[in-house]
Amino acid sequence: QPVINANLADVRTLTINTGASVTVMPNGTLNIYGDFINSGTFVAPNGFVFFKGAANQNVDAMTVGTVLVDNAGGITLTGNMTANQSLVLTSGNVTLGINSLTVNGTVTGTLASHIVTNSSGSVITRNVAVTPVTVPVGHDAGSYNPIIIANGSGRDYSVRVGQGLIPAIANPGLAVDRTWNI
Repeated sequence: QPVINANLADVRTLTINTGASVTVMPNGTLNIYGDFINSGTFVAPNGFVFFKGAANQNVDAMTVGTVLVDNAGGITLTGNMTANQSLVLTSGNVTLGINSLTVNGTVTGTLASHIVTNSSGSVITRNVAVTPVTVPVGHDAGSYNPIIIANGSGRDYSVRVGQGLIPAIANPGLAVDRTWNI
């Protein structure tokens, strides 16, 4: 039942078995260099979790304060993720698949580091107010199709982008070959 306080902890693959728990306190930082497998309890609503692997990392469900992806291979969600303070994409993508990523704070992204909405999973940006919020999405690793939401009236927005035009249009050659679901 480890507790990570105002310290830095490094792990390769972290497996939390049924009945076990890992807690990351508000000033604690957990660097994960392999997969994150959670069949127990992971508590880190205000902690820091950094993904720093050398290849794609599979990440099970988690709620954490700040998530940083610094892995050119990126991470693939195998469960829903919530970032309560921020999501920082330094190097590598976050691939959602069928899972959702909820961001209660800020999110950064670029062509090289963004959120891949390659299936039914969405990015949920919470409490969008007057200040414009960029949601850095693309339908694959090589496609960057961000949206900017301004004057969101304090609402939550779910965002996903896919390749293709749905519904079909009369002159598809005159359109951007993407469909944004907001």
